[in-house]
Amino acid sequence: MRPEPRRRDNAAGLDSFKVTRPGAAARYPRRMTLVLDTSQFAGEPDWSLLYARGARGVIVRGSSGPSHRDTLLDAHLEAASRAGVVPLAVYAYCYSWHPGEVQAAFAVQVAASVGLPTCGDFERTMSGPPRPSDEPAAARVTA
Repeated sequence: MRPEPRRRDNAAGLDSFKVTRPGAAARYPRRMTLVLDTSQFAGEPDWSLLYARGARGVIVRGSSGPSHRDTLLDAHLEAASRAGVVPLAVYAYCYSWHPGEVQAAFAVQVAASVGLPTCGDFERTMSGPPRPSDEPAAARVTA
């Protein structure tokens, strides 16, 4: 069972956490900045509420697969920025059964269109578009 972190606000306005582990005499200070990720599947989050609850950054899904641009990418970036939640990057959800080079090129193109860096989300999943076989080919991303 994990102990609950005790919250305290510091002078800079960022949250600090001190966690006391059961049976341990020492406290472990740990500074954290809450960064979220979102995609079209999150709908339209209440960014002002998220900011009020400590969110300071967001990584927004920019693309998935070789050609799908997230339908709420621009809306998420604009709404988060207005609320004070800083867009840090866009991520590409990559499927293992599509060529990695194609997905990487599209991810870089989408990220460049909004002026942010990109990062990849690599998962082997049973959801998504139909794949050619039950054993997906490994995607090699070189971007």
